[in-house]
Amino acid sequence: MTKRIEEYETLIQKYNALQRLIDEEFLEAIDELDSAISHMESTTNYIRAQKVIRSKINCWLHEYGDMYEFNQKCSRCVTLANKIECLTNELMALDFQAQCISQKTKKMLKKAQKINVQLSKLKKEYQCCIESNPPHSSPHNE
Repeated sequence: MTKRIEEYETLIQKYNALQRLIDEEFLEAIDELDSAISHMESTTNYIRAQKVIRSKINCWLHEYGDMYEFNQKCSRCVTLANKIECLTNELMALDFQAQCISQKTKKMLKKAQKINVQLSKLKKEYQCCIESNPPHSSPHNE
């Protein structure tokens, strides 16, 4: 009977350890997913703003670009175009980071699913153990 109790305790410890691992992985995956979504939303907002500004700059450059003299507005357009180029590079970097986070999150979710499968198997094994050796039986009854 002592051996059975030890087996139960071992199974319970494995079960609890796997459950904690799943909880930790799941919470970490959720955090990563939230972070990825946030990055993607920021990137989308930047891209929208960038398109509006780029459109304005293209209009200004078209309007003032035919002039031979570099007036103040045209030099401002060039400065803004350079800033837009920098923003575009930053956006591409943010988008890459969001993709990396998203891929990492997918891997973590797959890992959590595998652990969940292990946990299910362990639960079944534990249930079989309990059914074949009910815990309410005492050593005196054997």
